[in-house]
Amino acid sequence: MEITAQHTFARPLAQVWAMFLDPDAHVGKYADMGQRDVEIVELEQSTDALDITIVRIIDGEVPAIAKKFIRPSNSMTTKDRWERDPDGICTGRSVISVRNVPISSSAVATLVADGADACVYTIDLTVELKVPLVGDRIVRALRPQLLSQMEAEFDASERWLARTIAP
Repeated sequence: MEITAQHTFARPLAQVWAMFLDPDAHVGKYADMGQRDVEIVELEQSTDALDITIVRIIDGEVPAIAKKFIRPSNSMTTKDRWERDPDGICTGRSVISVRNVPISSSAVATLVADGADACVYTIDLTVELKVPLVGDRIVRALRPQLLSQMEAEFDASERWLARTIAP
């Protein structure tokens, strides 16, 4: 299943891009979302790129159809690559895994200017649960929770920007 979500930041691209290149912003975002034991396990930075792997514990409601395969508390690993190409296009690519859950998930994100004082952040998420016969039904049941998590990420990013980067 594919899910797309979009958010407009009322800030210049440079400010929002600085957030995506800051490892503390990623840790802060997850902590702000109520995830726990957030830890960076791999990190490589340059002027216009960030490779970061974060492990954390997430808690959430699990639809009845999924309770046999997914626990309410899980260890999640996210491997992200954020980069800006020579044309100035900002992208993020993520591979997300959940310990002891037969799920594959990846995301492609783009950040583009929307005039001088705003930018648009778009996430295209792909999720597949590798469980014969019911995997697709379970993923569809998880869709509202996944959308809610994406909105929570947008809100946490806005709060981080408000705390750390003056408009």
